[in-house]
Amino acid sequence: MTKSTQADTYTDQDLIELCNAGHFDEVKRIAQSHEVDHERAFVHLILGYSHAATNDLNAAIVSYETAVHIQPDYVDALNNLGLLLIDVGRPADAVLKFHQALQYKQSEDILFANMAVALCAVEETDGLGEASGSLARLMQQSSLFRPADVSFAVAKIAKQSQVLQRYIRAIKSGFGLNLEEVLQDLGTEELLLNFMKICPIPDLEIEALLRQLRMQLLFSDIPNALSEVMFRTVEAIALQCDVNEYVYFETPEETARLTELVATIDEVGSCSTWQLHICASYRSLHSLGWGSEIAVQHADCEVVKRHVLHFEHEQRLLQDIPFTGELENEVSQKVSAQYEENPYPRWISTYLQPNALTLPQVFSNLAIQVPYLNVRDGSALKVLIAGCGTGQQSISAAKKYANSQITAIDISRRSLGYAMRKTEEFGIDTITYRHADILDLTNFEERFDVIECVGVLHHMENPALGWSVLRELLVENGLMRIGLYSRTARSAIHQAWDKIEGQRKNYSNTEIVKYRDDLARSETLHAKELFSFLDAYSTSELRDLIFNVHEHNFSIDEIQSILTRLKLEFCGFEIQKDTVKSDFINRNNNLESWKAFEAENPNTFSAMYQFWCQAKS
Repeated sequence: MTKSTQADTYTDQDLIELCNAGHFDEVKRIAQSHEVDHERAFVHLILGYSHAATNDLNAAIVSYETAVHIQPDYVDALNNLGLLLIDVGRPADAVLKFHQALQYKQSEDILFANMAVALCAVEETDGLGEASGSLARLMQQSSLFRPADVSFAVAKIAKQSQVLQRYIRAIKSGFGLNLEEVLQDLGTEELLLNFMKICPIPDLEIEALLRQLRMQLLFSDIPNALSEVMFRTVEAIALQCDVNEYVYFETPEETARLTELVATIDEVGSCSTWQLHICASYRSLHSLGWGSEIAVQHADCEVVKRHVLHFEHEQRLLQDIPFTGELENEVSQKVSAQYEENPYPRWISTYLQPNALTLPQVFSNLAIQVPYLNVRDGSALKVLIAGCGTGQQSISAAKKYANSQITAIDISRRSLGYAMRKTEEFGIDTITYRHADILDLTNFEERFDVIECVGVLHHMENPALGWSVLRELLVENGLMRIGLYSRTARSAIHQAWDKIEGQRKNYSNTEIVKYRDDLARSETLHAKELFSFLDAYSTSELRDLIFNVHEHNFSIDEIQSILTRLKLEFCGFEIQKDTVKSDFINRNNNLESWKAFEAENPNTFSAMYQFWCQAKS
C-alpha cells in the first residue's frame, strides 16, 4: 500500500479503503503525518470523517472547515460539516452550510433533505436571512419536511427582510399603504410567498399586514393589467387564506363589499383573475353560488384547483367508501359534525420517509426498546390508523412501514375524502379507507400488528372504552402508538376554557374567528401562550385546540392505570426535543421517571403524550 516514490505515500483510494475497513485511527495518523499533502482538501475530508467515526466531533468539524477553506465549492465537505453541526446542537449554522453547498448545483436532493432536518431544529434564526433563497426553494419540496415543524422559524427568517420590516412598521404606526407598491415589493419575497402557499404563517405582525392588504384589494379598483410580480402577492394571500381556513377577522364593511362583488360576478357570468383571487381570499370558491361554473374559466389557477376541482373530486371519491355503521354515540356524533365543518388537519405537503423501514429499524430510530417483535414470515404488516383525519398519518405510515397494508378509519366523511384525494396525489395504493367510529369496531374481524391512534381517544366520551376496543384488535405481541393530551402541558388551554362560557357547544367558524381576534388584542399571559401554538393560526386547528366539543386530558398516572387494566406494556415516548434526549435514553421505558421529569419540565409534552405500548403475551 506504501508508495514511496510518490509525493503522497498514500493515495485517496488507500485512505478510503482504510476507512471502509474501520481503521480510523490509522487514517488519522496518516492524515496528520508528512505522508500526505495537507494542501489537498480531500485529506481533511477523510480526516474529518475518521474523527466523526470515532466520536471526536469537534475535531471533525475543524477538519471539514479546513477542507472547505482550501476548496470552497467542496460540496461533500460542506454537507458533512452541516450534518455534524446538527449533531452538536448548531442547526442554524448547519442551515448556512447547506445553503453554501446549494450554490454549486450538486447533490441538491440530499442537501435539501439535510437542510430540512436542520431547519426543524432551529430556534435562534439570527443571520439566516442570507439563506432565504435556498430556503425558498426548500419550501417547494413536497415531502422533505412537515411545514408545521418549521413554521415559526420560517416566519422569523422571512421577517428579517428589510422590505417586510418596513411595511410591518407602517402597519403598527397606522400609516397608509400604497397598494401597488406593496404588492410589487412583496412579490419578490420568495421565502414568504412560497411558505404562505403551504402553511399558516404563525406571526401576528405579518398577519396584520396581510389582513390590511386583503382589505385594500377588496375595496380598490384594480386595473386589468398589473404586473406578474404583483399577482404573485395576490395569489399568495388567497392561498394563505385557504390554508389558514379564513381565520382572519373581517369587518362588517368587508362582508358587505364582498357580497356586492360576488353578486356582480354572478350577474355578469364571468370575472377577472384578480376578482377571483379577491373572492378566494375571503371564501372558498366552491361555497359561492357561481363557484364551479365561473371558477373553471380559470382552471389553471392554483386556487381554483384547491377550492373547486379538489373539492369535487373528493365528493366523487366518497361515493365508494365502505361504511361500518351509523354513529350511535352522542359524543361521536358531535365530534363528527365538528370535523364535517372543518376537516382536520388541513395540509398541503408533509414529510414522507424516503425509504420504508422494518419494525426493528423504526424502533431503533426512535431509541425505543420493544420487549418482543414478532418474526415476520414475509406477509404484509397489517396496520390500523384509528382516526386518520385528512390522511397525513395514514400516508406517512404507508411510506414508513415496509411491506405494509394500511386500514384507516375516521368518523368524518369530509376528512376521509380529503385523505383519499391526497393518497391518490402521492400515488399510494396500500391504504383502505373506511367511515367508522372506533366504538363500532367490536365486530371487526381483522387483527393488526400495529395500531396507531394519535389525538383521537381524548375526544371520545369514554377514552378507556375506545382504547379497549382497539386493544382487542391487536395480534399477540401487537404494538400500539397512542397520542393523548397532557393535563400538565395544557394549562394555557385550560385558562382559555375558563374564559369561554358553555365552551362545549358547537361554535360557528365566525364565532371562533371573532374570539381569536379579541384574543390577539389581549395582553394576558395565557393569550400570548396560546399564540405560541401553531394551532392558533388556522380555523380547524384552533377549533380543535380550544373549541372541541369534547376533550379529556390525562396524567401519567392515569395512563399507567389504563395500560395495566388493558394488559399493555409501556415501551417508550416519542421525544423530539433535543433538551430531553440525554434523559430520554435512560428513562424512556419508565413512566415513574417521566412523571418526575414532567413535573420539573411541564411543557415537555405540549403537543401531547405520544408513546408506544405492547400487548402482553
